[in-house]
Amino acid sequence: MMVRYEDGKWINNIGVYFLILKELNEDLLQLINYDLSYDEKIELLFFKFAVNLNRIFPIQHRNISKNDGILRLKKSIDFLKPDYKKIFKAYKDHLITINDVRNKFEHAPHIIKWKQYIGNNKEKKLWFINDEYNLNIIEGNEEEIKKKEAYDEKLEWIIDTDMFVKIVISLNEIFIKIQEKLNNYFKDNIEAQTQPYISSILSLDISDYIDKLNYI
Repeated sequence: MMVRYEDGKWINNIGVYFLILKELNEDLLQLINYDLSYDEKIELLFFKFAVNLNRIFPIQHRNISKNDGILRLKKSIDFLKPDYKKIFKAYKDHLITINDVRNKFEHAPHIIKWKQYIGNNKEKKLWFINDEYNLNIIEGNEEEIKKKEAYDEKLEWIIDTDMFVKIVISLNEIFIKIQEKLNNYFKDNIEAQTQPYISSILSLDISDYIDKLNYI
């Protein structure tokens, strides 16, 4: 449904981000609950998660991409920019690392290999290695390591999945605020609230995802 109101253009554009948020939560729950010694599906699932995270929290040149994605709606959603800044400040290193791995997956997916989980449940870590280099040979070779680092070529990435949880919960809380803003916008228009497009946004139970992520 196209919502045609004088000051409601942002409403027409916000729906896709709720779909992305739903996928992000479901993929994260699946990713954390994976408990196999090796499965290439984990690499693909992580890539999907990382792509959706970048779609909903755009990173470029190791910083927030302020004029991309949902942030293009920041003039209509006044809390969006400051809330995103808080998330970036709190989880900057983790967001950049996730984005770095995503970039590598995108441009050379054959060299990124998931090695193993470290730990368990939401406190476990995902360990990815750069398959172009034999870690058993290069480990301890300081000269070779410095050479690769000089070209910003990482040999491995270790990512805390509890940081995934904290980042996604923070995003969920922002989207609950967007639901409240939308609900207030249509508080006197019951007919609009029942339209499929608006209803699909307002009916998404984001609090349930927060509960599931808190009690993994």
